[in-house]
Amino acid sequence: MTLHARDAASWKVAAPYVRSGGAWVLALSVSARDAGSWKTVAQILTSVLITGTTTVANGATVNLGTTVTGGYGSLTYLWAKTSGTGSISGSATNSTVTINSGANNAEGNYQVTVTDSLTGTAIVEPVVVTWGTP
Repeated sequence: MTLHARDAASWKVAAPYVRSGGAWVLALSVSARDAGSWKTVAQILTSVLITGTTTVANGATVNLGTTVTGGYGSLTYLWAKTSGTGSISGSATNSTVTINSGANNAEGNYQVTVTDSLTGTAIVEPVVVTWGTP
């Protein structure tokens, strides 16, 4: 969720800060009162989980995605192969990625880095893809 703050008669995209211990720090979350109860409306990027099947038959294509918790502003994604077999096909800058098999009975190590646009908070989440039985 993108947050806005009023500054000099115009609305600007802004990350929320709070005063804590005599210093301004980035708020971990923002809550608002709705229908008599407090609800979290935004929170700092706190987790990235890989979704999809990571153990597949030899020669199979693997489709992976992400489930992200939090993040201020828009999120960017960067998938990368760190070792092993297989290759990323198509764009590596989406929340999802397609990985092509590179060998039988082998593994490939990949990771996704998710970064939010307002605070620069980044989380790197690794994943191992297994084809067959290495």
